[in-house]
Amino acid sequence: MEKLAIGTANFGMNYGSVNSGQKLNQDMVTELLDYAWSNDIKTIDTAEAYGESETVIGNYLKKNIEKNFDIITKIISTENPLKQLNQSLVYLHRPKIHGVLIHNFESFKNDHTLYNQLLEFKKSGSCNKVGFSLYYPEELQFLIDNNVPFDILQIAFSLFDRRFESFFQTLNELGVEIHVRSVFLQGLFFADTNKLSPHFDKIKWKIEKIKRLSDSTGLSIASICLNFVNSNDHIHKIIIGVENMDNLKKNIQVLSEKEMIVPHIESLKDLSEKDLNILFPHYWKT
Repeated sequence: MEKLAIGTANFGMNYGSVNSGQKLNQDMVTELLDYAWSNDIKTIDTAEAYGESETVIGNYLKKNIEKNFDIITKIISTENPLKQLNQSLVYLHRPKIHGVLIHNFESFKNDHTLYNQLLEFKKSGSCNKVGFSLYYPEELQFLIDNNVPFDILQIAFSLFDRRFESFFQTLNELGVEIHVRSVFLQGLFFADTNKLSPHFDKIKWKIEKIKRLSDSTGLSIASICLNFVNSNDHIHKIIIGVENMDNLKKNIQVLSEKEMIVPHIESLKDLSEKDLNILFPHYWKT
């Protein structure tokens, strides 16, 4: 289970498009993090932009000091970023966290001062690693072309979204941790295609193909989506959002089915999608 990380956008705000998207209360967060820790999930992904997420996580950590989760947060602020990062440590009730990522690539590209501040934060011993959360392969190419040093890269990766895959070998050779998000594409893979808007007409057949594979193999859709990603050995962490305890337990359980998806990997690769109107939920017309 060490490959899993808990995504926490819904710890601090309503989050999601096809899924329920409900903000979790503190009691539910406590239950989920207790269960995650007991099942060797040791990484929590949060962000400045996730509403009260850092505070909610901090409330938990304050009462569970012995649970030394690797925490990764993401920063958008360009004005006095060190102040914001130190405030994140206060919210999280931790003197040090595992990693800090730049959440907005354009803010870095326009002014490298922000990243220099992250490097200073790392040098001070306040975090172990720094890096970027990216949305476009062109952004990663810019970093590589300009020899920008970074330790962690967070990107979307799923049955539909494999835009960054060609970089994986290079990133591994550079010693970069690859963390992937959006493996369930905010619940799109579970949607009833009869209820989806015309916006999704071009990919409804792909969702139906996943459902047919699920029916023929007995593997759940969650297992197919998660283990397709898990089968890529270049990936270090898979960030999953969880809506409730049952959801978390099922995601942990299906990882044991990794070998069952192997015969279907090549067929599933045909589902790769390039249309950003599908891959980016903020473009969805539901």
